[in-house]
Amino acid sequence: MNTTTCLQPDYTVTSNSEQLSAAHPVRIVTHLFNTKAGNAPDITNLPVPGNAYWARDRRIIEPHDHEHHEIAFILSGEAHHNTPMYESVVQSGDVILVSPGQVHGFTQFDGTVIVNCVYLTEWLYVNLNELLSIEGLVPLFLATGPFARTEDPWISQQRLTPEELDECMHELRSLARECDLENPSHPYLRRCLEKLMIMLGRVFARSENKATHNLLPRKIQVIMRNIENLIVEGVRFKVSDQAETCHLSPDHFTRTFRNAVGMSPMEYYQRRRAQRAAWMLLNTDSSMFEIAMALGYSDPPHLSRLFTRFLGQSPNAYRKRYLT
Repeated sequence: MNTTTCLQPDYTVTSNSEQLSAAHPVRIVTHLFNTKAGNAPDITNLPVPGNAYWARDRRIIEPHDHEHHEIAFILSGEAHHNTPMYESVVQSGDVILVSPGQVHGFTQFDGTVIVNCVYLTEWLYVNLNELLSIEGLVPLFLATGPFARTEDPWISQQRLTPEELDECMHELRSLARECDLENPSHPYLRRCLEKLMIMLGRVFARSENKATHNLLPRKIQVIMRNIENLIVEGVRFKVSDQAETCHLSPDHFTRTFRNAVGMSPMEYYQRRRAQRAAWMLLNTDSSMFEIAMALGYSDPPHLSRLFTRFLGQSPNAYRKRYLT
Protein backbone atom coordinates (compact mmCIF):
# COMPACT_ATOMS: atom_id res chain seq x y z
CA MET A 1 0.00 0.00 0.00
CA ASN A 2 1.22 3.51 -0.84
CA THR A 3 0.52 6.43 1.47
CA THR A 4 -1.66 9.27 0.20
CA THR A 5 -2.33 12.86 1.16
CA CYS A 6 -5.45 14.24 2.85
CA LEU A 7 -8.64 13.06 1.13
CA GLN A 8 -11.75 15.20 1.48
CA PRO A 9 -15.25 13.94 0.61
CA ASP A 10 -16.96 15.40 -2.46
CA TYR A 11 -20.29 14.07 -1.23
CA THR A 12 -21.95 11.89 1.42
CA VAL A 13 -23.77 8.65 0.66
CA THR A 14 -26.88 8.93 2.83
CA SER A 15 -28.88 6.13 4.37
CA ASN A 16 -31.83 7.39 2.35
CA SER A 17 -29.96 7.05 -0.94
CA GLU A 18 -29.26 3.42 -0.03
CA GLN A 19 -32.95 3.02 0.89
CA LEU A 20 -32.18 1.92 4.43
CA SER A 21 -35.13 2.01 6.80
CA ALA A 22 -36.55 0.41 9.92
CA ALA A 23 -38.18 -2.26 7.74
CA HIS A 24 -35.09 -2.73 5.54
CA PRO A 25 -32.02 -1.96 7.71
CA VAL A 26 -29.67 -3.92 5.38
CA ARG A 27 -29.13 -3.65 1.62
CA ILE A 28 -26.98 -5.67 -0.77
CA VAL A 29 -26.02 -3.98 -4.06
CA THR A 30 -23.75 -5.28 -6.84
CA HIS A 31 -21.73 -2.70 -8.81
CA LEU A 32 -20.32 -3.73 -12.21
CA PHE A 33 -17.76 -1.85 -14.30
CA ASN A 34 -16.53 -2.30 -17.87
CA THR A 35 -12.97 -3.40 -18.61
CA LYS A 36 -10.39 -0.90 -19.85
CA ALA A 37 -10.98 -2.27 -23.33
CA GLY A 38 -14.65 -1.39 -23.02
CA ASN A 39 -16.00 -4.91 -22.64
CA ALA A 40 -19.24 -5.04 -20.67
CA PRO A 41 -19.65 -7.32 -17.63
CA ASP A 42 -21.95 -10.32 -17.73
CA ILE A 43 -25.09 -8.83 -16.21
CA THR A 44 -27.13 -11.97 -16.94
CA ASN A 45 -25.30 -13.99 -14.30
CA LEU A 46 -25.04 -11.80 -11.22
CA PRO A 47 -22.93 -13.16 -8.32
CA VAL A 48 -25.62 -12.03 -5.85
CA PRO A 49 -29.34 -11.81 -6.69
CA GLY A 50 -31.27 -8.58 -6.36
CA ASN A 51 -30.11 -5.00 -6.78
CA ALA A 52 -27.37 -4.36 -9.34
CA TYR A 53 -25.89 -1.22 -10.87
CA TRP A 54 -24.00 -1.29 -14.17
CA ALA A 55 -21.63 1.67 -14.18
CA ARG A 56 -20.89 1.24 -17.92
CA ASP A 57 -17.89 3.43 -18.82
CA ARG A 58 -17.40 5.00 -15.42
CA ARG A 59 -13.72 4.88 -14.39
CA ILE A 60 -13.82 6.68 -11.04
CA ILE A 61 -15.85 7.04 -7.84
CA GLU A 62 -15.04 10.38 -6.28
CA PRO A 63 -13.97 10.58 -2.61
CA HIS A 64 -17.03 10.26 -0.40
CA ASP A 65 -18.14 9.30 3.08
CA HIS A 66 -21.18 7.48 4.45
CA GLU A 67 -23.88 7.88 7.08
CA HIS A 68 -23.84 4.13 7.62
CA HIS A 69 -21.50 1.15 7.59
CA GLU A 70 -20.38 -0.38 4.30
CA ILE A 71 -18.63 -3.69 3.61
CA ALA A 72 -17.35 -3.91 0.02
CA PHE A 73 -16.33 -7.28 -1.45
CA ILE A 74 -14.22 -7.25 -4.64
CA LEU A 75 -15.23 -10.28 -6.71
CA SER A 76 -13.34 -9.74 -9.97
CA GLY A 77 -11.26 -7.28 -11.98
CA GLU A 78 -9.29 -4.61 -10.19
CA ALA A 79 -9.32 -0.93 -9.22
CA HIS A 80 -7.28 1.58 -7.23
CA HIS A 81 -8.69 2.22 -3.75
CA ASN A 82 -7.90 5.62 -2.20
CA THR A 83 -8.17 6.62 1.48
CA PRO A 84 -6.63 9.40 3.59
CA MET A 85 -3.92 6.96 4.74
CA TYR A 86 -3.13 4.78 1.73
CA GLU A 87 -3.70 3.92 -1.92
CA SER A 88 -3.83 0.30 -2.99
CA VAL A 89 -4.82 -1.94 -5.88
CA VAL A 90 -7.82 -4.11 -4.99
CA GLN A 91 -8.57 -7.42 -6.68
CA SER A 92 -10.74 -10.49 -6.25
CA GLY A 93 -10.88 -11.54 -2.59
CA ASP A 94 -10.24 -8.10 -1.13
CA VAL A 95 -12.79 -6.73 1.34
CA ILE A 96 -13.00 -3.11 2.48
CA LEU A 97 -14.78 -1.97 5.64
CA VAL A 98 -15.89 1.65 5.83
CA SER A 99 -17.45 3.16 8.96
CA PRO A 100 -19.70 6.24 9.13
CA GLY A 101 -17.73 9.41 8.44
CA GLN A 102 -14.71 7.73 6.86
CA VAL A 103 -13.63 8.90 3.39
CA HIS A 104 -12.59 6.75 0.45
CA GLY A 105 -12.87 6.54 -3.34
CA PHE A 106 -11.88 4.47 -6.39
CA THR A 107 -10.07 5.08 -9.67
CA GLN A 108 -8.97 2.99 -12.67
CA PHE A 109 -11.78 0.45 -12.69
CA ASP A 110 -11.04 -2.51 -14.94
CA GLY A 111 -13.79 -5.11 -15.17
CA THR A 112 -14.41 -4.66 -11.46
CA VAL A 113 -17.35 -6.30 -9.71
CA ILE A 114 -18.06 -5.06 -6.18
CA VAL A 115 -20.77 -6.34 -3.85
CA ASN A 116 -21.66 -3.77 -1.19
CA CYS A 117 -23.35 -4.67 2.09
CA VAL A 118 -24.68 -1.56 3.86
CA TYR A 119 -26.54 -1.43 7.17
CA LEU A 120 -27.89 0.95 9.80
CA THR A 121 -25.47 1.10 12.72
CA GLU A 122 -28.12 1.67 15.39
CA TRP A 123 -30.15 -1.32 14.23
CA LEU A 124 -27.29 -3.82 14.49
CA TYR A 125 -25.56 -2.50 17.60
CA VAL A 126 -28.53 -2.36 19.95
CA ASN A 127 -26.61 -4.51 22.47
CA LEU A 128 -22.88 -5.11 22.16
CA ASN A 129 -22.37 -7.63 24.94
CA GLU A 130 -22.07 -10.69 22.70
CA LEU A 131 -20.03 -8.93 20.02
CA LEU A 132 -17.45 -7.53 22.44
CA SER A 133 -16.04 -10.99 23.18
CA ILE A 134 -15.59 -12.13 19.56
CA GLU A 135 -12.03 -12.10 18.27
CA GLY A 136 -11.25 -9.22 15.95
CA LEU A 137 -14.67 -7.55 16.08
CA VAL A 138 -13.85 -4.72 18.49
CA PRO A 139 -11.03 -3.15 16.47
CA LEU A 140 -12.48 -4.04 13.08
CA PHE A 141 -16.14 -3.04 13.47
CA LEU A 142 -16.96 -1.65 16.88
CA ALA A 143 -14.09 0.76 17.52
CA THR A 144 -15.10 2.73 14.43
CA GLY A 145 -18.86 2.29 14.60
CA PRO A 146 -20.68 2.98 17.85
CA PHE A 147 -17.61 4.76 19.18
CA ALA A 148 -17.56 7.02 16.09
CA ARG A 149 -13.80 7.47 16.05
CA THR A 150 -13.95 9.20 12.69
CA GLU A 151 -10.74 11.06 13.55
CA ASP A 152 -9.02 7.72 12.90
CA PRO A 153 -8.85 7.70 9.06
CA TRP A 154 -7.66 4.10 8.72
CA ILE A 155 -10.03 2.02 6.59
CA SER A 156 -9.49 -1.70 6.99
CA GLN A 157 -8.69 -3.69 3.85
CA GLN A 158 -8.26 -7.45 4.11
CA ARG A 159 -7.56 -10.30 1.69
CA LEU A 160 -9.79 -13.37 1.93
CA THR A 161 -8.84 -16.86 0.83
CA PRO A 162 -11.06 -18.36 -1.92
CA GLU A 163 -12.75 -20.52 0.75
CA GLU A 164 -13.41 -17.51 2.98
CA LEU A 165 -14.78 -15.52 0.06
CA ASP A 166 -17.13 -18.41 -0.81
CA GLU A 167 -18.42 -18.46 2.78
CA CYS A 168 -19.00 -14.71 2.73
CA MET A 169 -20.77 -14.93 -0.63
CA HIS A 170 -23.12 -17.56 0.81
CA GLU A 171 -24.17 -15.14 3.56
CA LEU A 172 -24.44 -12.24 1.09
CA ARG A 173 -26.79 -14.27 -1.12
CA SER A 174 -28.88 -15.18 1.92
CA LEU A 175 -29.01 -11.52 2.94
CA ALA A 176 -29.92 -10.40 -0.58
CA ARG A 177 -32.78 -12.89 -0.88
CA GLU A 178 -34.16 -11.91 2.52
CA CYS A 179 -33.79 -8.18 1.76
CA ASP A 180 -35.93 -8.62 -1.36
CA LEU A 181 -38.90 -9.75 0.74
CA GLU A 182 -41.57 -7.19 1.52
CA ASN A 183 -41.19 -7.93 5.25
CA PRO A 184 -37.72 -9.40 5.80
CA SER A 185 -37.02 -11.18 9.07
CA HIS A 186 -34.81 -8.97 11.21
CA PRO A 187 -33.46 -11.86 13.33
CA TYR A 188 -32.48 -13.63 10.11
CA LEU A 189 -30.78 -10.50 8.72
CA ARG A 190 -28.98 -9.94 12.00
CA ARG A 191 -27.64 -13.49 12.20
CA CYS A 192 -26.39 -13.45 8.60
CA LEU A 193 -24.70 -10.11 9.10
CA GLU A 194 -23.13 -11.18 12.40
CA LYS A 195 -21.78 -14.32 10.71
CA LEU A 196 -20.14 -12.09 8.10
CA MET A 197 -18.64 -9.94 10.84
CA ILE A 198 -17.31 -12.96 12.72
CA MET A 199 -15.64 -14.35 9.60
CA LEU A 200 -14.06 -10.99 8.79
CA GLY A 201 -13.06 -10.53 12.44
CA ARG A 202 -11.12 -13.80 12.30
CA VAL A 203 -9.36 -12.69 9.12
CA PHE A 204 -8.42 -9.42 10.78
CA ALA A 205 -7.23 -11.16 13.96
CA ARG A 206 -4.65 -13.14 12.02
CA SER A 207 -3.51 -10.25 9.82
CA GLU A 208 -0.27 -8.35 10.25
CA ASN A 209 -1.81 -4.90 10.06
CA LYS A 210 -3.96 -5.38 13.17
CA ALA A 211 -1.12 -3.63 15.01
CA THR A 212 -2.23 -0.40 13.34
CA HIS A 213 -5.42 -0.47 15.43
CA ASN A 214 -5.76 -0.02 19.15
CA LEU A 215 -6.93 -3.31 20.61
CA LEU A 216 -9.20 -2.69 23.59
CA PRO A 217 -7.88 -4.06 26.90
CA ARG A 218 -10.04 -6.72 28.52
CA LYS A 219 -10.62 -4.45 31.53
CA ILE A 220 -12.12 -1.80 29.23
CA GLN A 221 -14.32 -4.39 27.54
CA VAL A 222 -15.69 -5.34 30.98
CA ILE A 223 -16.58 -1.69 31.62
CA MET A 224 -18.24 -1.47 28.24
CA ARG A 225 -20.35 -4.51 29.07
CA ASN A 226 -21.29 -2.87 32.36
CA ILE A 227 -22.39 0.20 30.43
CA GLU A 228 -24.53 -1.91 28.07
CA ASN A 229 -26.28 -3.50 31.05
CA LEU A 230 -26.85 -0.15 32.76
CA ILE A 231 -28.43 1.26 29.60
CA VAL A 232 -30.79 -1.71 29.18
CA GLU A 233 -31.76 -1.47 32.86
CA GLY A 234 -32.22 2.31 32.69
CA VAL A 235 -29.66 2.90 35.47
CA ARG A 236 -27.49 6.03 35.46
CA PHE A 237 -23.78 5.58 34.77
CA LYS A 238 -21.36 6.93 37.39
CA VAL A 239 -17.66 7.25 36.57
CA SER A 240 -16.72 6.83 40.23
CA ASP A 241 -18.53 3.48 40.49
CA GLN A 242 -16.84 2.05 37.38
CA ALA A 243 -13.44 3.42 38.41
CA GLU A 244 -13.79 1.60 41.72
CA THR A 245 -14.37 -1.72 39.94
CA CYS A 246 -11.02 -1.17 38.17
CA HIS A 247 -9.30 -0.11 41.40
CA LEU A 248 -8.42 3.23 39.80
CA SER A 249 -9.07 6.83 40.71
CA PRO A 250 -11.81 8.49 38.60
CA ASP A 251 -9.24 10.64 36.76
CA HIS A 252 -6.93 7.70 36.04
CA PHE A 253 -9.89 5.58 34.95
CA THR A 254 -11.12 8.32 32.60
CA ARG A 255 -7.68 8.71 31.01
CA THR A 256 -7.31 4.94 30.56
CA PHE A 257 -10.75 4.65 28.96
CA ARG A 258 -10.19 7.64 26.68
CA ASN A 259 -6.83 6.30 25.50
CA ALA A 260 -8.41 2.95 24.63
CA VAL A 261 -11.75 4.04 23.15
CA GLY A 262 -11.10 7.57 21.90
CA MET A 263 -13.61 9.35 24.15
CA SER A 264 -14.38 9.69 27.84
CA PRO A 265 -16.45 6.98 29.56
CA MET A 266 -19.31 9.46 30.09
CA GLU A 267 -19.35 10.47 26.43
CA TYR A 268 -19.31 6.81 25.41
CA TYR A 269 -22.21 6.08 27.77
CA GLN A 270 -24.22 9.01 26.40
CA ARG A 271 -23.52 7.95 22.82
CA ARG A 272 -24.55 4.34 23.42
CA ARG A 273 -27.67 5.50 25.27
CA ALA A 274 -28.63 7.68 22.30
CA GLN A 275 -28.14 4.70 19.99
CA ARG A 276 -30.35 2.58 22.21
CA ALA A 277 -32.98 5.32 21.99
CA ALA A 278 -32.65 5.21 18.18
CA TRP A 279 -33.33 1.48 18.19
CA MET A 280 -36.39 1.97 20.42
CA LEU A 281 -37.72 4.68 18.10
CA LEU A 282 -37.63 2.26 15.18
CA ASN A 283 -38.65 -0.96 16.90
CA THR A 284 -41.24 0.04 19.50
CA ASP A 285 -44.34 2.23 19.67
CA SER A 286 -43.05 3.90 22.83
CA SER A 287 -43.52 7.64 23.16
CA MET A 288 -40.62 10.02 23.69
CA PHE A 289 -41.58 10.22 27.37
CA GLU A 290 -41.58 6.44 27.73
CA ILE A 291 -38.21 6.08 25.99
CA ALA A 292 -36.69 8.84 28.10
CA MET A 293 -37.89 7.23 31.34
CA ALA A 294 -36.80 3.72 30.26
CA LEU A 295 -33.27 4.94 29.55
CA GLY A 296 -32.87 7.07 32.66
CA TYR A 297 -33.13 10.53 31.08
CA SER A 298 -34.54 13.22 33.35
CA ASP A 299 -37.12 14.24 30.74
CA PRO A 300 -37.80 14.09 26.97
CA PRO A 301 -36.03 17.41 26.21
CA HIS A 302 -32.85 16.00 27.84
CA LEU A 303 -33.12 12.94 25.58
CA SER A 304 -33.75 15.13 22.54
CA ARG A 305 -30.69 17.33 23.19
CA LEU A 306 -28.28 14.42 23.59
CA PHE A 307 -29.85 12.44 20.74
CA THR A 308 -29.39 15.38 18.37
CA ARG A 309 -25.82 15.89 19.55
CA PHE A 310 -24.76 12.32 18.79
CA LEU A 311 -26.97 11.39 15.81
CA GLY A 312 -27.23 14.76 14.10
CA GLN A 313 -31.03 14.96 14.07
CA SER A 314 -33.90 15.05 16.53
CA PRO A 315 -35.58 11.83 17.72
CA ASN A 316 -38.78 12.78 15.90
CA ALA A 317 -36.87 13.45 12.67
CA TYR A 318 -35.00 10.14 13.03
CA ARG A 319 -38.20 8.15 13.55
CA LYS A 320 -39.94 9.87 10.64
CA ARG A 321 -36.94 9.38 8.33
CA TYR A 322 -36.54 5.63 8.83
CA LEU A 323 -40.15 4.60 9.42
CA THR A 324 -41.42 6.04 6.13
